[in-house]
Amino acid sequence: HGRTIGLYVSRSKGSVSGLEQQMDLLIHPWLLIKMRLGCCPGHPLKAHRKTSLYTTVNTPRTPLSPPPALRISEDDVRQIFLKQKRRKAPGPDGVTPACLRTCADQLAFIFSQIFNRSLELCEVPACFKRSTIIPIPKKPKITGLNDHRPVALTSVVMKSFERLVLAYLKNITGPLLDPLQFAYQANRSMDDAVNMGLHLILQHLDKSGTYVRLLFVDFSSTPSSQHSSRPN
Repeated sequence: HGRTIGLYVSRSKGSVSGLEQQMDLLIHPWLLIKMRLGCCPGHPLKAHRKTSLYTTVNTPRTPLSPPPALRISEDDVRQIFLKQKRRKAPGPDGVTPACLRTCADQLAFIFSQIFNRSLELCEVPACFKRSTIIPIPKKPKITGLNDHRPVALTSVVMKSFERLVLAYLKNITGPLLDPLQFAYQANRSMDDAVNMGLHLILQHLDKSGTYVRLLFVDFSSTPSSQHSSRPN
């Protein structure tokens, strides 16, 4: 399925004369909105020709006070260990999710000290950064290297540490996230992105003398574009 990358919007039926009359107004993870310079708010030539699309996708940002330093408690580690899925594969260190879940009460204090020490020193233990790469077939019949998907097995302890840090960062960055950020967001999907784009398009087309041009682009994945003959 192709992903919608470009959305060209114009308020008039006239054609755009040259690329110099267009500009990138906003860039979003799934949507690139390009408009004529005359539609850009504050432009000296045609500042009065504003579009509701601009005000829809731009929300004011409120300043935030400096966040408190992250301190991971023993209970935080215990709760994250108890959420481990037993059937998940371990990393190179051999520590299984089942072990962390079963011994959460005994290991919570130890790893809370390790995690906090890592934050204080701004260093990650070398054993947490190792990974094992295994090839997973994309389809039953394999004809080449591109038919495999590389999967990295990392330390379950490190992934638990990352989840604790991620929860802390989400509390800070939540108000700063773009309302049109759909990737890597809970309770959001590509269907929501498509519906939002369709709503903006139809809302724009409800006005007289308007049209919409769509450009669909699908980027090839990075692993698929690697040449096996070239050294890394």
